[in-house]
Amino acid sequence: MFSIIDRDNADRMLSEVSLDSLSDKDFLRGLHGHWDILCHCSCTPIKMVVKHRRDTNTYFLSSFPDSPLHHSDCPLFRQRRTLLPDVFVPLRNISFLEGDKAVSSKDQSEAMSMNDTESKVTSQEDNDKSVSMRDTTSSPSIHNYRHQRVKVVAPSMMESLLITLTYNSFAHIHFGRFVTVKDFVEKLKCAEPNSSITLPNGFPVIQSLFFGENGLIIARKHAKRHGAALWIRLASSVCVNELGLMINNKKLPTENIEWPHLPSSDAWLIMSLIDSTGTINTTLVYPVCDTRHVIPFQRSEQHSLVNALSPLLYGMNNNKTFRFYISTPLHSILHEDKHVFADLFVTRKHKQTGELKRLVLGQSNLDTLKAAYDASAHFTKDILIKPERIKELLEG
Repeated sequence: MFSIIDRDNADRMLSEVSLDSLSDKDFLRGLHGHWDILCHCSCTPIKMVVKHRRDTNTYFLSSFPDSPLHHSDCPLFRQRRTLLPDVFVPLRNISFLEGDKAVSSKDQSEAMSMNDTESKVTSQEDNDKSVSMRDTTSSPSIHNYRHQRVKVVAPSMMESLLITLTYNSFAHIHFGRFVTVKDFVEKLKCAEPNSSITLPNGFPVIQSLFFGENGLIIARKHAKRHGAALWIRLASSVCVNELGLMINNKKLPTENIEWPHLPSSDAWLIMSLIDSTGTINTTLVYPVCDTRHVIPFQRSEQHSLVNALSPLLYGMNNNKTFRFYISTPLHSILHEDKHVFADLFVTRKHKQTGELKRLVLGQSNLDTLKAAYDASAHFTKDILIKPERIKELLEG
């Protein structure tokens, strides 16, 4: 059972709020900023707050970091985002389902282990986007997997950690200016929501996060002293060998490797978990746009759009009235029981009123994108041919 309580007057409370109401965007919008929600799944009611994410214009419930966990039978029960030592393992393989026949991907273990989550994103979109694969010629069923029903594992904890840190810090939002790896890491460390995310040693991630080639030495010393550390750096070339990874022609010994997305990329973000012995336990390889624009992405369409729009966006932000930015979606949105995934968001914000106008860019399924994101949707190919069209669309 749920109830809502007036934030300014605790004696003003309304009960008998249904779970369906709490999933309604308009209902949550009405509560935002004025009412809090109490969940009565345990003896002590758990207070939650309605938050608003501006980049996707979504309203959602969020428990306070120090609140008790919901009862395991409660539909709002979620485990804390605390990284446990036994979750850092490589991604498992995918089973491709064609009719009633399951096609195992064990024979494609190298390719699939580095493409698990990429196939997850594309299959959830249910469209005809092209996908980069290590080996697509040896198995026609895998080559045409986007036309099949696909059973996919969830993202690994390392990828979930990177996506969470990135969204909490708005590091996926780009205003046209250069964003170095130092800028990216500083955003992660300065974001207040990230302070509640901890490593296995109980330390907040933001206090155990280091970057740069020289930062590995500091990270190892920190891990030996405190039990764990995270290390981030950029790389222009990455390949796998029997000892781990070759990064810019230098060896990086690592016990486990996760490479969930493999579109064409000019640069890669390397994020490693270091254990108490100073050994690199798990390394995540994630594509970013390039060394000047350190923005994580998942597919080639997002990469092309960021590169095409960045110079234009820089000039547009000389405007005295409006602020313009683009953001790369790192997870899908559920719409009518289907996972929908846009290529890019382009947003115009009025500097005085805060009013937002947003465009959703996608390769196909524009009607679905428009309904799911409640915004105007346009073909990416139109923008790539004529990036200046963004100005026309935002002014129209």
